[in-house]
Amino acid sequence: MLKEDRFAIYKNLNRAKLIQAVEQSPETIIITDPEGRIEYVNFRFTELTGYAPAEVLSKKISFLKSGYHSKQFYQNLWDKITQGEKWSGQILNQKKNGDLFWEQASITPLFDQTGKITNYVAIKQDITEKKEIQSQLIKKTAELESAKQMLTKILDLSTEAIRYIDLNYNVIKTNKLYKELNQLCPSEKNGYKDDVNSQKCFHNFCHHDCDGQDCSLKQIIKGKEFIQEDIEISLLDGKHHFIVSVIPYRDPAGNLLGIMQSYRDITERKLNENKLRLYYKEIKELYARLEAEFDKGIKLHRHFLPEYLPEVAGLDYQAYFQPAARLGGDFYNVIDTGDQLLLYIVDVSGHGLDGSMINIFLREIINNYLAQQKKLAQQININELLNYIIEKYHGENFAVEYMVCLLLAVYNKEEQSISLVNAGIHIPPIYITASGQISEINNAGLPISTAIDLEIYQNQAGKIHRIKKFNLTAGDLLFMTTDGLVEESNQKDAAASDHYGLKRLKNILTINQKQSAAKIIDNLNSDFKNYAGSQSGHDDISYLVIKVE
Repeated sequence: MLKEDRFAIYKNLNRAKLIQAVEQSPETIIITDPEGRIEYVNFRFTELTGYAPAEVLSKKISFLKSGYHSKQFYQNLWDKITQGEKWSGQILNQKKNGDLFWEQASITPLFDQTGKITNYVAIKQDITEKKEIQSQLIKKTAELESAKQMLTKILDLSTEAIRYIDLNYNVIKTNKLYKELNQLCPSEKNGYKDDVNSQKCFHNFCHHDCDGQDCSLKQIIKGKEFIQEDIEISLLDGKHHFIVSVIPYRDPAGNLLGIMQSYRDITERKLNENKLRLYYKEIKELYARLEAEFDKGIKLHRHFLPEYLPEVAGLDYQAYFQPAARLGGDFYNVIDTGDQLLLYIVDVSGHGLDGSMINIFLREIINNYLAQQKKLAQQININELLNYIIEKYHGENFAVEYMVCLLLAVYNKEEQSISLVNAGIHIPPIYITASGQISEINNAGLPISTAIDLEIYQNQAGKIHRIKKFNLTAGDLLFMTTDGLVEESNQKDAAASDHYGLKRLKNILTINQKQSAAKIIDNLNSDFKNYAGSQSGHDDISYLVIKVE
């Protein structure tokens, strides 16, 4: 065989292999003339776009445009390849069925022996799925960043100082409160206050000696699932008490990734607890003494009742108190502030030392308020006084089983008017005019109790406790009482009426309206004894009789 024949066979064989490689290429291959008319497409083009070769030959390549790119985009592409340079980039094209697809394209000019462009070869790879993955990745990255920002905001809203530490004891994340707490560390403990994160845990605020075995982080790494400690630490602004909680952070498979540590500052609570302990210690000692000498307790309760009622021009008024037990839960007081007269009656749940002590507490709270008003040269604001009592009562955190029912009245001497606000006294004050017209003043609101959230009182102020104000004229009678009088049962005759009742009380008051306040009390007590069989009842009895002269 001649050498020329062997070369021809070799050349034809290589051409066949080249054509086979182009046809079977996983990438789209398009050959156009210099004007962009299609002269050849491989099988991958048909497979991707849905166009058969016969449908696209002689067509300009621009028929694949999706409308996504600008005219300038295509102008820049053609400017580059017509100058004999290779262009590479991403193009969004349209399939025969209208679907859009992304391609990574490389367009290269082909030249003849004179250097003239004869064709363009475009080799393109379908990157639609890759672009979608990139889009999802960008979206997920944005969502992750948003979640991180949300987590940071949530952590910063926490009332606890929080930090997350990896297994190499590096501080990975902290919240705002922890950073603030870190600023209070003594300099010898922490020399890296500007950037808390990415530092070792022992370079920041911490409550353990890292060399010791009691380090809570080490204990978690060794397998403990939860650690909680009550600690005391000296910071730049003084001693602080914290409840420290430490827990492991694990992946879904249970592998330990890091450690969460939180510090809840309970310094104020500790101070209050210490005060409370001292307070209760004093109360306990007082209770022991009073239990040992209960008669002195009776004297103590009566001691805080007013020894006498201040004289007020134009008023004839008297008070009456009869405890059901040796120490009562009722209390009353009358205080003259000059241009006003404060009157109040109290009914505390329970009969004994605890009720008496709460009454003494209320007496001191009211006296404190009056002292403040006097210092500020201000008159009594009855609604403000009630809110002050409620806040102070809640501040002492009395047990929820105690309930205080309180009726406050302020008499304005100049106006000859009286204002009433009722916190739980469910027996309404009785008002009888000089002409004999009788009415009940129904404005009872919620009693005072820690079983009712303070926010309810504050948010509903003026609604749950309504003030009733009216003028008093000569001959008028006002009667205020706790429930012991009205709700007393007949001890002599079980078949008699269930209770003494408002109807009987109104009748006695109406009959004795023209009598003096002292005489009204005498006649009322006599009638009560006749009904109940005893001067004392099952419950404390307290009431005030006010007559306008």
